[in-house]
Amino acid sequence: MKSLSFFLFLSLNLICFGQTESEKKVVELINQVRTNPQLFLNEVALPYIKENDLSRNRYAKSLIRELERLGSMKPLAFDSSLQKMSVDFAEEAGKKGWVGHRRTEKRFEEYASEVEITAENLQYGYDKPLDIVMDLLIDIDIPNLGHRKNILDPLFSIIGVAINNHKNYEYLTVMSFGGFKE
Repeated sequence: MKSLSFFLFLSLNLICFGQTESEKKVVELINQVRTNPQLFLNEVALPYIKENDLSRNRYAKSLIRELERLGSMKPLAFDSSLQKMSVDFAEEAGKKGWVGHRRTEKRFEEYASEVEITAENLQYGYDKPLDIVMDLLIDIDIPNLGHRKNILDPLFSIIGVAINNHKNYEYLTVMSFGGFKE
């Protein structure tokens, strides 16, 4: 129960105006894996992997190995500029049925020009926060594990998340990450 209270404390300290409850939960899950990877592994990832019959999947196995050795890092803070960027792209891409990144650098310049380090994750098909985050952490068939790397990159300090309907995949999640050079 000690770990649950820590996560609750962390969640209450995230002020995420302009986000839906599902979007807030996505950020909460990302911050759980960032701040205590081994606890997340034992209480969230391993049960998910077992329930979804992914125990023999090589991408799930690599996530387990990574979380076992990963150290704690700072949680991501909500950023209203990245949130707006995520929402606007999710709405446009969802209506038009776009798949993949489009004008990413230009959008970061337009919405958050002060952000020095940027990345974007796109996830299609899920609307439940746990499914969204686990899909991107496991990163099946993504050889460079780019989505996982973005979530676990200690250089990122801020995030915006949007979940929207998608013309072809039912749902689209956009995660916009930002950080600053020291």
